[in-house]
Amino acid sequence: MKRIDLGSGFRPRPGFETQDLYYPGQVDHRFDLTVFPWPLESESFDVVRAAHVLEHLPPPRSGERDPWIRFNEEVWRILKPGGVFEASYPHPRGRGVWANPTHYRSVSWQQWVHLSDESSENYYSPIRWRILHHWVSDREPLFWGPQIRGVCVGEHLKVRIGLAGFRPTEETTRLLKPTKEYLSSI
Repeated sequence: MKRIDLGSGFRPRPGFETQDLYYPGQVDHRFDLTVFPWPLESESFDVVRAAHVLEHLPPPRSGERDPWIRFNEEVWRILKPGGVFEASYPHPRGRGVWANPTHYRSVSWQQWVHLSDESSENYYSPIRWRILHHWVSDREPLFWGPQIRGVCVGEHLKVRIGLAGFRPTEETTRLLKPTKEYLSSI
């Protein structure tokens, strides 16, 4: 299974190829996630992980497509059919979402509905995600103290989401279904 950790920074995940632009240490891939297309082969990864990356994507410049949409399209491009995209980010109502001066946007799992067949407003991109699961993490963040488990709003929460990409011409049975073992490994 080939996996990549986008924006891996100081805490790369074991078993993942690493990508970062600013981390001064060794990484497998050094490039800017806001310059498209990425220098990665199409359909080359089973799992793409982006932990605390999406909130750093800048707003679009005049006349430019939104980098959040383009980021999702690139993740889609590099995922193998049936692959999974794992994203984690600060809770949109938490104080941590705006504490970092390099956070340009808040992120919510509902944003991916606009890139799925579940929404009539799915005209932003031809890609279609299927939301496999989303939950509030019970891990303690670095600076904000303990989190409240199972609550979807609050200052100390992070949300994690699992997405599976599928192309409308493919059978949906090729989707990677989350298992207990898989969920405990992420």
